[in-house]
Amino acid sequence: MYFERKGKFIYLYIAKFPEGPTVKYQMIDGNQSDDTRFLGNSLKGSRPIIVFGKEFKESLENKI
Repeated sequence: MYFERKGKFIYLYIAKFPEGPTVKYQMIDGNQSDDTRFLGNSLKGSRPIIVFGKEFKESLENKI
């Protein structure tokens, strides 16, 4: 995963290096882990790193 800033836009690249494929997303909103307060189970890897909105699943070209 790689974040890139171009002007006021932030892009997220997810790639399998070196042979690919690569996917590029424009970030609309984000929270740092320090800004969120997680209650309950604090095991490493027990919560998702990336959460996609419901619109992502509705579009055929966005399905992974």
